[in-house]
Amino acid sequence: MFDAIQKESLSHLRLLEEIDAQYDAIQEEKGDLPQQIAVLTKTMENLRQTLLSEQKNSQTLRDLVDQVRKNVKELEGRVEFQQEALQKAKDDASYEEISEELEITKLDIKLLRRKIPENLQKIRKAEATMDEVKKSIFIKENALRSHQEKLKEITQVHGEAQEKLSQERKKMAEKMDPILYAYYERVRSVKERGAVKIIDNACQGCFLVVPAQKQLDVSLEKSVYTCENCGRIFMGVIRPVVEVKKKKIRPRASRA
Repeated sequence: MFDAIQKESLSHLRLLEEIDAQYDAIQEEKGDLPQQIAVLTKTMENLRQTLLSEQKNSQTLRDLVDQVRKNVKELEGRVEFQQEALQKAKDDASYEEISEELEITKLDIKLLRRKIPENLQKIRKAEATMDEVKKSIFIKENALRSHQEKLKEITQVHGEAQEKLSQERKKMAEKMDPILYAYYERVRSVKERGAVKIIDNACQGCFLVVPAQKQLDVSLEKSVYTCENCGRIFMGVIRPVVEVKKKKIRPRASRA
């Protein structure tokens, strides 16, 4: 796949990998702060929606209680009117009819009054939920503010360097062979590092031992070679240092 790629592209690849390593170091310092900020922001949105919903629910229940009390008051006025009419009834039929209406009105009042404590209980429950949501919002707001301040500090320290690295990376990517660059980006997207060296006979991506012949081919840089296990591009070989033990020379015994 890489047979036609020039040696110069390998030099560009090394520089690109170095830029990416520096950029990644800055990103590593940021850690998962951007993700945490995004999660907290979304959580805050949901909590505020919940709070708004509970506030509306609580207000609806209060309006309902007020309406029930108003209806009860109106019915109590009707009871007084019916009781007066009952006293003025002229015959048994009229008396019976008014009595039935009076009992129905009293029953309506009884049923309506039952709704008041039920709705008041719902209001207290909604208020308790709102208190819990407000506490959660307060905690999340503090955490969000803290994360944002940390990220801002890191950005202020490394922002200029990160921007410079981004520009350098763009220039280097334009110089690279498009096939090699596309492959590097594809591996990097799933393996973090797209190119590594062979150190002490092992791939520094997956640490699989690389055959001696392949190490020699990589050293000669006649083409671009990849790890058979992880797929990362090899960009050089650092061989293990072999200590050469000096042979101790024993002094000759002097002849008498």
